[in-house]
Amino acid sequence: IEKALKEDSMLKGDFLRKVREHHQISIDELAEFTKISRTYITCIESDAYESLPAPVYLRGFITQIAKSFRLPYDKIATGYMNAYRNTVSK
Repeated sequence: IEKALKEDSMLKGDFLRKVREHHQISIDELAEFTKISRTYITCIESDAYESLPAPVYLRGFITQIAKSFRLPYDKIATGYMNAYRNTVSK
């Protein structure tokens, strides 16, 4: 996890999925804890950008997920949003 944070300025959904799995937390448990819908968590983890809400909400969701795992939420939200913008703007 630390290695990925140091190396990647564009963190994607698979990183968040690996963190969740490392902590042995199901999508349903994360959804209950963060109050983010299961559908959005699944879309975030699979980088299904077309199914995600407006960027302002998405950034909030990423921040909340990162905080749940006590990760540097600013870096993770910025990295995910960079990947989002690079993909959506193409």
